[in-house]
Formats: sequence, C-alpha cells, structure tokens
Amino acid sequence: MRSEHAALVSDERHSRPDSATVTARRLVNLQERFRLVLENVRDYAIFMLDDDGTIASWSAGAEQIKGYSASEILGRHFSIFYPPEDIAAGKPDRELLLAREHGRVEDEGWRVRKNGELFWANVVITAIRSEGGLQGFAKITRDLTERHARQDAERRAALAQETNRLKDDFLAIVSHELRTPLNVAIGQVALLRGGRLDDSQTARAWTSLQRNLALQARIIEDLLDISRVVTGRLTLDRRRVDLASIVRETVDEAAVAAAGRGVHVALEIGPGDTMMTGDPARLRQIVTNLLSNAVKFTPEGGHVDVALRVESQEAVLRVTDTGVGISPDFLPHIFERFSQADSTARREFGGLGLGLAITRELVSLKGGSISADSAGVGQGATFEVRLPRNA
Repeated sequence: MRSEHAALVSDERHSRPDSATVTARRLVNLQERFRLVLENVRDYAIFMLDDDGTIASWSAGAEQIKGYSASEILGRHFSIFYPPEDIAAGKPDRELLLAREHGRVEDEGWRVRKNGELFWANVVITAIRSEGGLQGFAKITRDLTERHARQDAERRAALAQETNRLKDDFLAIVSHELRTPLNVAIGQVALLRGGRLDDSQTARAWTSLQRNLALQARIIEDLLDISRVVTGRLTLDRRRVDLASIVRETVDEAAVAAAGRGVHVALEIGPGDTMMTGDPARLRQIVTNLLSNAVKFTPEGGHVDVALRVESQEAVLRVTDTGVGISPDFLPHIFERFSQADSTARREFGGLGLGLAITRELVSLKGGSISADSAGVGQGATFEVRLPRNA
C-alpha cells in the first residue's frame, strides 16, 4: 500500500506544472489577448515605433483610421502621417524627443490619411523602456474629426452671433453719436435764423454750432479711417517734420478745451533733435487722439502730463493721466476697434471707441510701437508711443 501511495504522489508531482511553465502560459495568454485587442479595437490606431520613429507594428484600427495595410506601412517613418508644414517645422521629431524626455507626449492636430485626406486626431506617444533602455514607442491615435467639426461649427455660430450683436451695437452707437451734435447744430441754426438773439447769445450759438459740426466731422473722419484700415488704403505722406512743434501746438489746443473741464495739461520736451520723417497730419492725429482720450477719462481736478524725448533713433511720446484707469482684464483689449470697458463707460464718456485703434494703426504704419499701462481702475493710465525718426 505504501509503495502504491508513493507512486501516486510521484505521478501527481510530475503532472503538476512548475511555476515557470505557469508564467509562460500566462504570458502566452496575455499576448493572445493583446493580439485580440489590436484586431478588434477599431476606434483607435494602436501601433509601435522603433526608437527612430520607424513603424514596427500595425493594427486593424490603424488600418481603418489611416488607410494603410500592414504591408504598405511597416518599415516607414511615422512622419508620413503629418501634414507637410508640420514635417517642415520638425514636429514629428520634436514629439519623439518630448516622449523620450518626459515618458509621453499628447497632441491634437491635423493628420493625413493614405488618400491625402486630413483628419483631426488626438495622439499619445509613450516611451517603452526596459532594463536595457529605450525599446521604442507606443503610439495611439484617435480620429476626432466629427467632434472637431461640431465644435468648430459651434464656435462659428457663436462668432456669427457675437458679430451680429457688435454690428447692431455699433450701428446704434454711430447713429447716436452722429445725431447728438447734429441735433445741437440744427437747434443753433434755428435760433440764429429766428433773429431774436442778442450779440452775446449769437456768439455763443455760433461757437456751439462750430464745435458740434467739428465733432461730427471728426466722427465721420474716424469712420473713414477705419474703413481705410480695413481695406488697406490707409497711407502716410512722409516728409521732414519737427515732432516737438507738432506736439507743442497740439497740447496748446487741447489744454484750452481741457481747462474748460477743470483738467490741467502739462508738457515737457526733453533735449535732442526732434526732426524726423513722418506725415505731419497723421502725427498730429496720434497726439490728438492720445490727448483727447486722456482728457475725456480724467475727472475735474485731475491732470494730464505729456512728455516727449529722444532716445537714439527713436522719438518717445508719453501721455499720463490721473483718470479712471484701466482694469487688468480690459487692458489687453484697449487698442481693439469699438472697445470701451463697458456700456456704462460709453454712455458716460461717449465716442465710438475708434481713436486708440486708429492710433495703433498709424503708429504701426510708421514702424513704431504703442503700449498702455495702468495700475487699475481709478489709478490713471499711461500711453507710450515709440516712433523711428528716420523710417
């Protein structure tokens, strides 16, 4: 009996697989499962790259999304999936470098199918390492063209809606800004034609008429300038001019109007040659726009400081006010067309919101730069213009 029992135990031991065999079988099972995943997952292109970006494996999902069979694509570089401009910019190699350095890289952008069709893809490249170092990369691509198209359509619809809103707002603002001085002018003309005014009243009526007609003319000119900007017809008449003289004359004119609002305007011109090449009318317009903007947004009792200096081959004009200031959120948009911080500001201060946008275009045409700075609401603002003297 003992001998029979020992034999049975011995047979069981020989028939029971050892741990190495079990591990091998598990590995085979895992490999088979992974193969089945690659064959059955069609929503993702899953494939392997060698460490130099050569395609080393291919899946059914990759064939469905990208259009290549395994025999057509194996051994080719994965940059074949990128648009020409991305290849020229070195994007494929840069993505491999990032995956090598950081373990993975994820990107969304246009990719190219076999037939040349572009599709919007989400791509993840993961570095595969072992004890021997980098073995290559796993690349997973998902076709998101439909989602991208849907989001793009939503963005376009939102943009169209916002454009229509801005157009309606703009038309309302233009009609109001044009109608206000026109109504005043019509009223003054009626008083003058009535013949019932004394000399003092007549003088005031003529002054009011002239002021409102000039305001209306400036609004129309701003609209024409924006039209010239949009159509590319805004040009400069370049000649030798003295910028200091232009600034001084413009400040003198603005100071008179500012004094009527209780705002003090001061001018400081530094030493140096202020002769430059430029369009005198447009240079005057730049200075006027900055000054009128500063005076308009500065309350009674405030002041506006204008400084002109020469730095090497640049003339630097700085206009600083103690006015309402600019919020940090609005500061990046200060030079955009029709921009005012909110509708309340437009109602309170008037204007089309075109002056600073036109000023930026004029400065840009001259080859210069313009910047705005403010510590925030109620902290005043500073505008600085840099103009090349001989451009």
